[in-house]
Amino acid sequence: MKLVKVHSDERRSISVLQNLLKDKKEFSIIEIKPGKALGGCLHENNEHFIVLEGEVEVFIGTMKVNCLAGYKGTFPLRTAHGFYSEKGAIVCEFGITEEEKKNSLKDETMLKEINEINNIE
Repeated sequence: MKLVKVHSDERRSISVLQNLLKDKKEFSIIEIKPGKALGGCLHENNEHFIVLEGEVEVFIGTMKVNCLAGYKGTFPLRTAHGFYSEKGAIVCEFGITEEEKKNSLKDETMLKEINEINNIE
């Protein structure tokens, strides 16, 4: 196993723990920066998440759920999802492949909300 940082910007930092899961499924660790939101994607398979540290508001379709460290859940297939953290948090996502992530669709309604939170026009 090897932890590799694959992306960083003003909203988050993403690292992937390589070769942890079989069938080329990714295990991503995402550090959400304070006051930032991310997401809006939807996949053709279920994706799972665990809040590792902090508190996040999890977007699952039109629902919003406040979750503390230790909370785990599943984003159902073809359901837009995302995260917001007021004070910063660390979450992991797993269960889909890198290829599935690249081919993800975006939910324009959720993207608009996330961009408003992040002050992006």
